[in-house]
Amino acid sequence: MNILVVRNFIFLIVIEAFFMAFILLMGGMFIAKAEDTSVSDIRYTSAGDDLILTSDIVAYADKQTNEFSLAAKIPAYYYEKALNVCVPVAAGNIVAYFDRYNAELIADYTPGSGIGNIYFYKSAFGTEINNMFAQLCRDMGTNVAGAGNTVTEFKSGLEKYCTRAGYNAGYVKCTDGNDFDYDKVKSYLQANKYPVIIFVQSFSICSIGESGGSDSYNILSGRSNHVMSVFGYVEITYEIKDGSIKHVNFLQVATGLKDMPEAYLIVDDSLHVTDAYAIHIE
Repeated sequence: MNILVVRNFIFLIVIEAFFMAFILLMGGMFIAKAEDTSVSDIRYTSAGDDLILTSDIVAYADKQTNEFSLAAKIPAYYYEKALNVCVPVAAGNIVAYFDRYNAELIADYTPGSGIGNIYFYKSAFGTEINNMFAQLCRDMGTNVAGAGNTVTEFKSGLEKYCTRAGYNAGYVKCTDGNDFDYDKVKSYLQANKYPVIIFVQSFSICSIGESGGSDSYNILSGRSNHVMSVFGYVEITYEIKDGSIKHVNFLQVATGLKDMPEAYLIVDDSLHVTDAYAIHIE
């Protein structure tokens, strides 16, 4: 009688193990299908509502900085008249950048003042910029086929907007297969003066404050399908007081966020880039 009970118990354990293995296998299959979603089918909406705020302080004995920016004050605007608009906003900030070189790319608008890289794009914005964002939303079909936009809709919409104004938009891919090519982004920024649009699924952006031997970071981190425009980079090498070396890379971005419209995108393992393009409008 005891032997029969033991056999039944073992049989139940085997059945349960088989069932759990089946569930895990099916779960793996479903996960694999989700990961196989084409990059061109991903819809980008916003930075999300669950951004995490953290802070950090780096105390150092010495600091070396290598930086470049397309302007002394970059165009870093946002749009509050519609939802899920991170794609047209990122594109619109790039359009605002090129309006300096291409008259009437934004109708009846002067984007700023200055010479060369010492150019200050307007901090305040109003009717002209909002009208430009609204037109880009229409041209890209924002929220029509689904929430936000895809990369394909971004390209076709920007081309439509530029063609109407009498210009052409060109794109250079800044990813190598599935990998983000940071060096290519730097090259197109500095050598070609092309801003970059970057499509992400996780990111950390920050402000950097300097104070006599230490840098303070206020960091916002998110995991959502978001898009930003890149106008420069900063590379910092810290010599820490214990003799160790800390190196960090950032991209200077217009975030599309009202609370932090301009920030530094941290280029580290927290950054998941799905697509990126250097943009030229002429």
